[in-house]
Amino acid sequence: MLAAIAGLARDAGAWRDADMGDVTAWVERTEQVLRKYGVETMAAPGAEVAFDAAWHECVAGRASAGAPVRVRTPAYAYQGRVLVKAAVAALPQNP
Repeated sequence: MLAAIAGLARDAGAWRDADMGDVTAWVERTEQVLRKYGVETMAAPGAEVAFDAAWHECVAGRASAGAPVRVRTPAYAYQGRVLVKAAVAALPQNP
């Protein structure tokens, strides 16, 4: 469910008939409730972070430990344990 929530606001093409403002508001309210119960959202979509296989699943390209990646959907954690890994895309590295 957490992965689906994260993907809702990101995948606007899948929601052509819905008002994205409504979908985004629903995602934000749902994440507020999850935070109330101790579920943390790690790294916002669009953030550039260093790849960590414990927290990230590379869904576009290839990334090794510490390589720069861009977050597509956030990770969710509870009491320091990963519930859902963040979907990330590898970024080009300068030689």
